[in-house]
Order: sequence, then C-alpha cells, then structure tokens
Amino acid sequence: MAALFPVYCWAQDSNIDTHVAVNDLEDPNTYVVIISNENYQFEEKVPFALNDGRTFALYCEKTLGISRSNIKFVPDATMGVMKRNLSLMESFMKMKQGEGRAILYYSGHGMPDEDSKKAYLLPIDGFSTDPSTGMSTEDLYRQLGNMPSKATLVLLDACFSGAKRDGGMMKSSRGVAIKAKDTPPVSDKLVVFSAAQGNETAHPLKSTEHGMFTYFLLEELQKTGGGVTLGELSDYVTQHVSEAALRENEKSQTPSLVAGAGNNDWRNWKLTENAATKYVNFPKTLASVNQPKTNVESVAATAPPKQQATLDMSAGGAFSLAGVTVEMVRIDEGSFMMGSKDLNSEFSTFSMNMPVHQVALKAFAIGKTEVKQSLWEAVMGSNPSANKGADKPVENVSWDDCQEFLRKLNSMCGTQFRLPTEAEWEYAAICGSNYPASGLTDLTGSVDEWCNDYYARYAQMNQSNPKGPSMGFQRVVRGGANTRLSSRQRISQRGHLKPQNTSPMVGLRLVHDL
Repeated sequence: MAALFPVYCWAQDSNIDTHVAVNDLEDPNTYVVIISNENYQFEEKVPFALNDGRTFALYCEKTLGISRSNIKFVPDATMGVMKRNLSLMESFMKMKQGEGRAILYYSGHGMPDEDSKKAYLLPIDGFSTDPSTGMSTEDLYRQLGNMPSKATLVLLDACFSGAKRDGGMMKSSRGVAIKAKDTPPVSDKLVVFSAAQGNETAHPLKSTEHGMFTYFLLEELQKTGGGVTLGELSDYVTQHVSEAALRENEKSQTPSLVAGAGNNDWRNWKLTENAATKYVNFPKTLASVNQPKTNVESVAATAPPKQQATLDMSAGGAFSLAGVTVEMVRIDEGSFMMGSKDLNSEFSTFSMNMPVHQVALKAFAIGKTEVKQSLWEAVMGSNPSANKGADKPVENVSWDDCQEFLRKLNSMCGTQFRLPTEAEWEYAAICGSNYPASGLTDLTGSVDEWCNDYYARYAQMNQSNPKGPSMGFQRVVRGGANTRLSSRQRISQRGHLKPQNTSPMVGLRLVHDL
C-alpha cells in the first residue's frame, strides 16, 4: 500500500535515504535536537539542509534506536525556536540525572564576527552582517557543557568562514573568507565534530542532495548499522569528505573533531550499544528537496497579535502569535485509496466509509498538532474547553465557531488558514501513520477534528481535490477521540455533527494551501 502514498518525495532515490538499517532496540536515554536551516529570510538558502536533517532524524530513530519522542526535528528555526529546543534538551538531561546522552545536529549557515573572529550559528531570521542575531558557538558549548549529561555530541554541517555551500560568500564576508577562531568545548563530556575548518567551505554533494559532511556521516551509519565508535566514524567522514571535496570542487574541506580537555576516551564512544543488522527499503519518505525559494516546511515568523507583514506560507511553515508557536507540516501532492470496506461497527449492515475510491490531492500544509487552547485564547480572548490546559487541544467549539476563529486568525496573520477537506485529513493521517518522521501527531486518539465538508456518502468515481457535497445538514468530523472505542479510532472512520453544535470531544486542525 505504501506505493500509493508518494508523500514527502525526494527528487532522486538516493540509496542512503531509502535503504536504512533498522535497530530492534530502543534507546530512551538519548535526546536529539536536529536544526536544519535552509530557507533564510535575509540570506541565500542552504541547499539540501532540510533533506540533511530529515534523513539524520530517520537514522536516529531507525538505526540508532533512539525513542521517537526524544528526537526533535526543528526545520528553518528562528533564534527563539533554537533556544527553546536547547532548553528542552537541558531539561531532559536534568531529568535523567547524569544518565542521559545528547546529540545536537545543525545544518545551515555558520558565520564569523569580522572583528572578534568568533563563530556563530545563524537562525533563519538572522543577518550575517550582525553577530547579535546569531548564536555564539562559545555560548552554545558552554550551555551544553554545563548540562548534566553522560555525553554530548555536536555535529555541525556548517562552516564559519563566511562562505556559502555553493562556494560563494555571504553578505558579511565582503568576498573574503575569514578564519574564525576555534572554540574548544569546555567540558570533557562534550565533543564537537564540524564539517570544515579554518576558511574552508562546507560543500554539498549535489548528486546525493545532501551536504557532503552529512552524506558520508549517514553512509557510515548505514554501512555499520550504527555499530561504529566515534573515532571510527570521524576517521571515515574526514577521509571521504577530504577526497570528495578535491574531486568534486578542487578545494579542500577537512572535517575536524574537538573534544573537551581531559576527554581521552572519546574515540571509544558508541552511538548505539548494538548495531542494527536488518535493513528496510523505505519509500521516498520525509520531504521534497524540490522546494520553492521562499519556505518549505517550517519558517518561524514572529507575529504580534496584529501582524503587519503577511506570513509567507507558500510551502508550509510555522508561525508565532502572542507567544504561541504553531508548526505546519508539508504534505506533497499524491494519490491514495480513500475509505474502507470495514463496517462502522459490528451492528452495521453497511458502511459510510465506502466505496473505496482513488483520490488525487495537490500539496498542502497541515498543523503538526490540533489547535491548542493557548492559540484559541490568543485569537478569541476566551477558552471554551471542558478539559483545560494551554497545551491541550481546544474543544467544545462548533464548526461555526471555527469559522470565526479562522477569520480572526487570518486577519491577524495576513494569510488564509482553513479547515482541511475530509480527503486532506485522511491523506495526512495516512502519511503520519506510515511516515512518523513527518512529525504529525494526534490524528487519532486525541479529539475529533472538524473538516470543511458536508457529511454524505462517498462518490464511486476517482476524484481530484474533492471538497465534498455543495450542501448538507451536518459537517464531517474525523479522528477518533480518546474516549471512543478503539474500533472508532481507525483513520478511515467518519463522524458528523451539526455545524452549530459543540462537543468536548471535537476540536480542529489548521490547513494552508501551497
């Protein structure tokens, strides 16, 4: 069935992206933050950075066996989002009381301060000409070094010379590569592995649609099933990146690994205790690298309650409103078989889930989670939910209430969010079920979610971007709330409610056209 769902497709079937070692063990003690900054607001994009991060996230879960809930993929992150996720990592280490391990992966622009020669990571809303808008690696290493972790590994697919991945120079560099100062880790529990050193450029390996450093990192994890020491991994990556940079670009690129003073055992560190021995051929999962120049999955654009600038949601994104961040996930165009032959219940003689029919959809962006009570309150000034909690999904809202909420939200943000069509909801749920690295959560088992369609029997014929019947008496709800029987929590299960009615089991999720 997976072949029917060509979501999150890469332009090319790169072997490391699809042939992945899968570990039977689960590691609940390692926490991973993956920051992939590709679509910069004021600087040129970083080719393949999102692809790098998504694939690394897949390997962390499948090959290294790290618990999915402990892997935080942070695409196109602002400074606030970067700091927030580092804070969550720090909280996890404190909770583990010295038994936790941390991995920070960064793919994106690095930048130097021309005056101090200090190195910075650049958030997507930062300026290469202004170091105050970047994240100092010196401060970063101090924060990570002070965490009560058993071991912390930092992987940086970036350079700090002012160069871009394509070999050109950033605005701040004035055409001259700068040799940023090396910032050594401050803790013997911290190791930093960087893609390049000195005034070198961290190049892409275009044929693979990855950064060169990340590609060979993933290749070694694939070959060894993750059963490799850090010393062996660094040797492999350094040798192959150095050779490939000369071959592909006739320029030097030398990855470097620096450990904290007193750390004499880093070469023996293992990323997983047991190597994965079986391999799974995944479909082209995660996300498209054929991305618009503006924004692909998650651009964090800070929006005050009365935002003046229109949010660019042309390819998905995340936005903040009154301190509440909402993440959107891109779903690529594709087709699927909608519906089910299963009866609604053991008492049914027919099913409103039938007939099964083929549906083709254009790309769209959908909320990673349901609309939270904190966002509803920020927009509407009230919270009607029965089960109160800022981070819980809003419920007790009618379809009509949702339309008023969307009207106000779109006025504040200068864009056009809407409810999903029933077909979009089911397709997104299938994507979230088959490709959990997509990040979609709570599509079943949380609250039911309003869809835009009127409720009616399915049509028999194949359809393209269906919007449901043009009239009716009730609107569709989908999702299978957590109070329902497990048999009612199937992805294909349909519900319905009058548009003026409310229920403590019904909320909503945002969708945006691409």
